[in-house]
Amino acid sequence: MPIRFVITKPALDMPPNTRVLAQYAQGQYTYATEEEAVSRMREILQNTSLRTLESLGMTDLRVDPCECWPVHFDPKGVYFH
Repeated sequence: MPIRFVITKPALDMPPNTRVLAQYAQGQYTYATEEEAVSRMREILQNTSLRTLESLGMTDLRVDPCECWPVHFDPKGVYFH
């Protein structure tokens, strides 16, 4: 299975240290390299108001590796630790 990179955020109402995808669980939101994902994460943080980030629970974003399905690269899961 291909490993790609995704942007995650803390999961609300889940056990501590559980994270979820910050974007949709679709291949277009997985990135071939960690650097590409970090670049997109920075764009999100720079171009989104703090109020909006807070309302979406996205003030603590992180890039994580993610096992994906071949061809379309949809993530195989949405939870990360």
